[in-house]
Amino acid sequence: ARNKGGTSALSLLAELSELKRAHQEAVAVAADLEHAVKGMGKDKKQYETLAKKLHVAQHERGLLQERLGQTQHQRCAADVETLEQEIAELEVRIAETEEAIAEAHEQVSGLQSLIDG
Repeated sequence: ARNKGGTSALSLLAELSELKRAHQEAVAVAADLEHAVKGMGKDKKQYETLAKKLHVAQHERGLLQERLGQTQHQRCAADVETLEQEIAELEVRIAETEEAIAEAHEQVSGLQSLIDG
């Protein structure tokens, strides 16, 4: 009977030792999980921060594209205005040149009449 009791005691010690080891492993796993959860929380915050920065950057890009479009429109409008002024100036010069040519033709005709006279 003692031998059985000794075996039972050894069995209990072995079982207790196994339970302690399993408990230590469970504590270690729990610590790892807790660390992982904290890391995930940190990663989530970083993700949220990056997501906010991305949203702000996309919004700013939209505003810049809108301003660029307006700027291009304004530049085009200014270019058109400049071209219209240049065209008006050229039309005036053409008219003056045509007048000068007409006067020169009259003078040439007058001189030709005197020569033919």
